[in-house]
Amino acid sequence: MQSSLGWRLANPSDLPAIVALDQAIFRPPWSATSWSDQLLRQATQVATVAERIVGVIAVSELHGTADLLRIMVDRDSRRRGIARQLVDWAGGWASQRGANQLLLEVSQHNESAQALYRSAGFQPLSRRRDYYALGDDALVWSLALPVGPQSSVDPVNLSSQEVPCPSL
Repeated sequence: MQSSLGWRLANPSDLPAIVALDQAIFRPPWSATSWSDQLLRQATQVATVAERIVGVIAVSELHGTADLLRIMVDRDSRRRGIARQLVDWAGGWASQRGANQLLLEVSQHNESAQALYRSAGFQPLSRRRDYYALGDDALVWSLALPVGPQSSVDPVNLSSQEVPCPSL
């Protein structure tokens, strides 16, 4: 069975689904208030199948530096390229706003996320000792971005893009 994978900017009505997905994936999850603030002040893109949110990425930009704050894909929807497309969207979004780099933090133990970021062109930058917990360092990664309209990812077009996604 093939379902259509859709892309759009998140809106306040998505808050319950985003919070539920975050609670299912992260310990500790963000609060509903934190997500509400993110939806109002920064950029949050969602991937949907049959109008169900299966992926979310939250980014911010300030003074030429963008931060990938949160990325999550529903466990049943992983290994289908959704996370990579969300990361690519974040880079395009940030570049269009004049950011020259995209930063993120990832647990030293999260090897699959590190492989994703490496494949997207991120480079390790530094380490924050015991950032997540005692013995769980955050690795800070950076992606150099082309600035302005020469960015290869068009965040406007990806916001309304639908592509076939097998077996969802």
